[in-house]
Amino acid sequence: MTRNLPEARTTSTAPTGRRRPGALLWVLVALVAGLLLGGCGSSSGAGGTPDLAGKTFTSTEVRGTELVSGSSVTLSFEDGRISANAGCNTMNGAATWDTGKLVVTGPMASTMMGCSEALTTQDQWLSSFLTSSPALTLDGDTLTLGDATSGMTLTAKT
Repeated sequence: MTRNLPEARTTSTAPTGRRRPGALLWVLVALVAGLLLGGCGSSSGAGGTPDLAGKTFTSTEVRGTELVSGSSVTLSFEDGRISANAGCNTMNGAATWDTGKLVVTGPMASTMMGCSEALTTQDQWLSSFLTSSPALTLDGDTLTLGDATSGMTLTAKT
């Protein structure tokens, strides 16, 4: 049994009733070109989305506060979530990072370990910092959050 299928149209009708050959083809070419050019952008920086998913970073510099001796900040990113640790409790929450800022979208959950007062204060500082929507840039394996007076520089774990 043979079925007759309608033919694909490759022309369109202009408002004047004239046909414009290949109009559909030009639309497809423009869409494909846009997709290809969009894939050529940087993985971070102005207008780009840093590729943080599946990566873990450890602090190499902290500005605006002094970390407890022997401690560091660790941040992990996965599927629209951030996990953070500053030496005692682990915090996590939903976040976005595609606007040049880290935006935690709701309250962060936290473990409730019995920590020293200094580490508890450090956890509170980290939670406040992360929920303040700090500026975010990724340059290779170096993640920078915040600014020159309050923030941190972290390096990807390999």
